[in-house]
Amino acid sequence: MSALEPTGVGVYLRYLSKQRHGEPHVAAQHAADAGVSFVALLSVWQDKGGKHRRVNSTKRLAEYSQAFIERGIDVWIWGYPWGTRKQVEQFVSHVRPVLDATGATGYLLDPELGFKGNAKHVHAARLMRGVLDSLGEAHGVGVTSYPAPRIHRTFAWRAFGGLGWGGPQCYTVPFPLARAGMAHWHRGEGPSQLTAQPVFAGWPHLVPSVPTFGPNSSERTAAYASTIAAIAGELTDRKPGIMFWSWRSTSTLEWRAIEAVAEQLRDV
Repeated sequence: MSALEPTGVGVYLRYLSKQRHGEPHVAAQHAADAGVSFVALLSVWQDKGGKHRRVNSTKRLAEYSQAFIERGIDVWIWGYPWGTRKQVEQFVSHVRPVLDATGATGYLLDPELGFKGNAKHVHAARLMRGVLDSLGEAHGVGVTSYPAPRIHRTFAWRAFGGLGWGGPQCYTVPFPLARAGMAHWHRGEGPSQLTAQPVFAGWPHLVPSVPTFGPNSSERTAAYASTIAAIAGELTDRKPGIMFWSWRSTSTLEWRAIEAVAEQLRDV
């Protein structure tokens, strides 16, 4: 298992600022003290209506990335793309420059609503071709999205399936649905004349996302995250990884839970 397939505990960071996260070295020390192995820093957010927003400047991303890397924490840049020709071109054009500027391990794609519906599938395929062509030999790629392919049937699973590592978003789903969804992510879906299920390749390595918000957070954070990580490890027969959404919503109690989960996963 290489750093291109994250293990242990990760955390999403969205709008980077000294007010929210402290100076870069302070944020990195805080993450290291909690046992965090990797972080995902937001770069681009796209939306309907042609919106394309560079949420964090390359300079700010580089400052925080360097601080995390110096503390032995892997950095992934992540972005939320949208399925139009122009937005795909804009998204792809920023991938390699931001990876080179930050020294990040790889890029985490977060395609969701912008790639639902058959008309969006061609843009999803163009996005993945463009991103893969942009990566260097040492870069990894991950995909995070809806937890249950059978529920989100019109999503472009075929285009994204099996590329890099997979990150099903298990925020509010009960354990049986989480298990079924992660199993589907892992095995993929072959063609069948009997069902209308999506056809896509599975992901060998899973890094589910879990919440520090909502009904599965607060006092439930550690138990929920530990169970989700255990299911992922059992399904894939690999050392598990888990990602917490997100830094900004994480309370002191939840940081203690993150530390506890990190310790558990180190022993797996």
